[in-house]
Amino acid sequence: MALYLPDHNALFVHLPKTGGSFVSHVLRNVLDVRVERAGYKHSHKDLVGPLRLKQRPFTFSFVRHPLSWYRSYWEMAMRRPRRKRWHYYQRNTLWHPNWEIDPHLGSDDFATWIRNISQRGDYLYDTYQLYTGRDTRDEIDFVGSQERLLDDLCAVLDTIKVPYRRARLVALERINDSRSDDSRNNVTASYDDDLRAMVLAAEQRCLRTYGYGADPATPRNQPATTASPTANDQRVARRLPTTP
Repeated sequence: MALYLPDHNALFVHLPKTGGSFVSHVLRNVLDVRVERAGYKHSHKDLVGPLRLKQRPFTFSFVRHPLSWYRSYWEMAMRRPRRKRWHYYQRNTLWHPNWEIDPHLGSDDFATWIRNISQRGDYLYDTYQLYTGRDTRDEIDFVGSQERLLDDLCAVLDTIKVPYRRARLVALERINDSRSDDSRNNVTASYDDDLRAMVLAAEQRCLRTYGYGADPATPRNQPATTASPTANDQRVARRLPTTP
């Protein structure tokens, strides 16, 4: 679900497999920020539209390189019980961003999984856009990346005036890490050249839009802020709720 921070008039929209569980944990349990749930699990920005229109919160989210996103999603699916591997949803959920690919394009074979999602094309571009508003007239304020999660989260905290100690955050373990060493079913996957090329071709628009190159280890070549004017202290101050 999206998390609204009423004391800071900020809204976090949680895009799956981009470090959002860590962000939520930091806000709720480490920094003890007051949060309110908005929508249901993984609601994108338009599914919490009334809140955004009324409060005009500083809205932020995170993205991830397509190569590592697809690998991480498959590894997560492989950790599930076999009978729920590709049909794992919360009951009574009205919408989930992964319904199009899970279970319809799922496969226990990594290569088949990559071929399936590559044939669809632009899946992550389309999904990311629901959360970030990139290439639309309604872009959110800050798009960080999973690859530099801590730095970008600290930038958000600085902007919305949440106090923190960086050393404390650095010491934290990642949450819901599909490559955790203590996983009971630590399945890992790797790309060969052909599979890598398929993903890069299928997600060209995503790579270009979010400043990614062919190598996930290479930092994005664009800043995290997206909306105009650039997010700064003065702009956030104008968004904070006024006192009667």
